[in-house]
Amino acid sequence: MRRASAPLLLLIGVALMGLAPLASRLVPQALIWTEADGVRYQQASADFHAAGIAARQLQTSARGLASSGEPVDPVAVKRDYDRAQEAFAAQQARKERAERWPPRIVLLVRLLGIGAAAAGVWLHVRRWPG
Repeated sequence: MRRASAPLLLLIGVALMGLAPLASRLVPQALIWTEADGVRYQQASADFHAAGIAARQLQTSARGLASSGEPVDPVAVKRDYDRAQEAFAAQQARKERAERWPPRIVLLVRLLGIGAAAAGVWLHVRRWPG
């Protein structure tokens, strides 16, 4: 068995390195980014956009009135904008983390392949009388 372990490790290592680009497709995407995450991201984006529009309207309004003619509380508009911005930033960070996962999976499988191939070579070389 020991004689077969070096070539087997080398073969496994080369196979892992070759198949590494396919590894990210084997992981279910639902583990990385779910449909609910997408809905939360879209909602945070829409809320941030609406708060931004309200803040811009307040800035352009000379009298502090909404387009409907009702008075607008600038402190409430600023607070809503800040909350929407924080919620969107949190969802954006979550989305960016999810986007970084597939390359990390490929890198991990590639490193495992390199390690297995190196171990196979080391076992093979170690067997040679010196």
